[in-house]
Amino acid sequence: MNCTVVQVGTNSLSTMFPDVTIENYVDGDLPYGGGWNVALTNHLKQASDEFTYECWIMEKKAETPLAWERNGITFRLFPATRLRYIGEWSRALLRQATQESQKEILLTVHGLFNYTAFALPLVTSRTPIIIQHHGDLAAAQYARRAADRSKKIGYYMLDIARGEWFFERVSLPKVDHFFTLTSEVEEYLSQFVRAETMQRLSMGVDLNTFFKIDRAEAIKALGLDLNKRYVLYVGAMLPVKGIDYLIRALPLILKHFPNTILVLVGAGRLKTKLSELIKHLGIEDKVLLVPHNDADRYVGHDVLPLYYNAADVFVLPSLLEGLSVVLLEALACGTPIVTTTATHVIEQLGDGIIIPPKSTGAIADGVISVLGDKYPRMVDREKLRRSYDWKHIAEKHLEVYANLFAKYYE
Repeated sequence: MNCTVVQVGTNSLSTMFPDVTIENYVDGDLPYGGGWNVALTNHLKQASDEFTYECWIMEKKAETPLAWERNGITFRLFPATRLRYIGEWSRALLRQATQESQKEILLTVHGLFNYTAFALPLVTSRTPIIIQHHGDLAAAQYARRAADRSKKIGYYMLDIARGEWFFERVSLPKVDHFFTLTSEVEEYLSQFVRAETMQRLSMGVDLNTFFKIDRAEAIKALGLDLNKRYVLYVGAMLPVKGIDYLIRALPLILKHFPNTILVLVGAGRLKTKLSELIKHLGIEDKVLLVPHNDADRYVGHDVLPLYYNAADVFVLPSLLEGLSVVLLEALACGTPIVTTTATHVIEQLGDGIIIPPKSTGAIADGVISVLGDKYPRMVDREKLRRSYDWKHIAEKHLEVYANLFAKYYE
């Protein structure tokens, strides 16, 4: 079958990680493997050679379109512009999509409420399009969530200013299939699209990489102290992740467990401010920042499983989160979880302590409960595999691709 499957990314990595360069893209030296679209492309290629695979990426640091090959996959980088109210936008990507629409091609757009997802169904009318929800919300959804009347009005005004209300009714009905993360977004989409076009499917976790090993072995491999208790965070260091609440919770935890060390693994634009907060609280000797310096860049998947297995508890204090792959990785390693109601994975799998966001006290109570052995350390790995194994997810994508290619091109 001479058909091309394209995964379309809709956000610049450099927005979250300012030190990312164009050379990093070409070399494949990117934080978190380059993101959901890159990871899915790689796993699809491993699962089936029935299609040709491409991965399209928007990047505001790019000045001209660029293409390269790696592991049998074509990668294309497109210059992007960030516009007020609208977000990131790439005319070069839309031009490429229009040109490619004359061929047998399928586009999977990553992210739902953005202008790339809105525009592609309008400029590629003869091309099958899938949208993979990433946990993003429409302005009208934020308005419904807002308790404060002024914020509610503000979000509705943003909905009008961005024209989301228009594109939701004109563009989204042209999309062939939606992979969704939550019932909330499915309920919202049901105003504009048919129920049979929606399917619950998320990002995956590599269960051959992330699995439980002996804690003492992991601690030794990392050069840590077996007599310490380790509270772990892994992820981007951004305001929306709520890491400052976790740091402020540490003094409360130390009152009950003085031998506790907070391990923060990740990079991002907030790292310097978080370091200043740690210093302000006088807990420098109780916090371990990984990587230790900027020269080390990112922690690879060959090392991450060791941190999960060395940890007594994993904490994700997000203020807003769709699907977090780090929760899946922690669960796959059998690490107890404390996370907020902003995430959805724990609700679906039933493993973990769920707390309200923006609550230092709730974080401390959850961690203290785990460290005090008041939380059962049981993870249903088989249930995790059925829902989140990359092999399973790739197979589900390939089923939809085959059906759409038959519908459009046979």
